[in-house]
Parts: sequence; C-alpha cells; structure tokens
Amino acid sequence: METLKNMSSIHWEKLWEEISVGKTPSTTPVSEYFWSLLPKHSTILEVGCGWGRIVFECLKRDYKVVGIDINKNEVEYLKKKLLDEKINEKVKIFQENI
Repeated sequence: METLKNMSSIHWEKLWEEISVGKTPSTTPVSEYFWSLLPKHSTILEVGCGWGRIVFECLKRDYKVVGIDINKNEVEYLKKKLLDEKINEKVKIFQENI
C-alpha cells in the first residue's frame, strides 16, 4: 500500500493536477486520491487550519485532528463552529505561531 512517506514526486504532482488556473488550493476540493493515502482513523495535524475547511473534511472521514493557526479570529470562529455542531471529541485546535 502506498503511503505519504514513500510517495515519489510524480505522485505529489498528481495531488495538485486538478487545480485550475486562477484557483488556489483553499478553493479546490482535496482529491480522493490524497485521502486514500492516509491510514484510516489517523490523527491529522493541520498547520494553518484557519476557519476549518480541511478540519471538517478530516472529521467527516473519521480522522482525529489537531489544528493550529496564528489567526486568533479564525481559531475562535472554528472553535465556536465545532462547539455549535457538537464536534469536539476528535479535534483539538490551538491559536499559536509555529
């Protein structure tokens, strides 16, 4: 089974090939190919989690998540959204500078 550890550069390029010109990664869906490389029920570290787009994608796929972002407003927004949706047992969010 292929994992993120043993991926060649060609595989990394494949992860981004679906991004259209004029779009940024934050507006592009994460490829199902990418998700297939992650071991099920892993804990994912998201550096720069912002308002939580990827955090929620991870939770939807039953991953645990640790998120970190320097932006206090976005972290507060994300924590409130997680609390409102009663999702907190699988996620830890921190406002820090790495």
